[in-house]
Amino acid sequence: MNLQFSFNPFATPIFLTSLLFIVLAFFSFNKNNQHGERYISYFLLSCFFYSFFYGIELLAVTAEGIKLFYILEFIGGAFVTPFLFLFVLKYTDRAKFINKNWLVLIFGIAAFFLLMVFTNDFHHLFYKEISAANNSYFLSVALERGILHWMYASYNSILIIFSNLLLFRMLFSIPEIYRGQVLIMLFGTLI
Repeated sequence: MNLQFSFNPFATPIFLTSLLFIVLAFFSFNKNNQHGERYISYFLLSCFFYSFFYGIELLAVTAEGIKLFYILEFIGGAFVTPFLFLFVLKYTDRAKFINKNWLVLIFGIAAFFLLMVFTNDFHHLFYKEISAANNSYFLSVALERGILHWMYASYNSILIIFSNLLLFRMLFSIPEIYRGQVLIMLFGTLI
């Protein structure tokens, strides 16, 4: 495999963000799981893997390197929204819905999409084609999306929508002193 890298200034904030994710994950792992800290730790760890491999993707200057690191982003990316959803369930006092069956379903779907991305060269259902294209600044990934990509995007959107609905509902059922925290989380998930 031809892996070559070159400095890309756009990668610097991505690597700084990934560093922030891993530091926050480290600190949150030291907490108990009273308010969902364990889920936020795994969420941050997933964000770290996603952003770290994205930063490396931005440094790659060959189509093979860009494709490899784009696919590796899914190691974290496939699990970002499931952990976000679990955190929001715990944070909004709906932990009773977190049971073994739901965990198997939520993470089974995420693992299925991860497997489909890794085996895409055999079936081309996630991406019909992954290549590199010059975007006027640097060489970046170019995609022709397949049906599984749209199913993956829908799955993530559904988890984010449900997370936002739970946070929005919580906003009106808590004392005013805590509304700022919920608004910050709601703002972050809406972005």
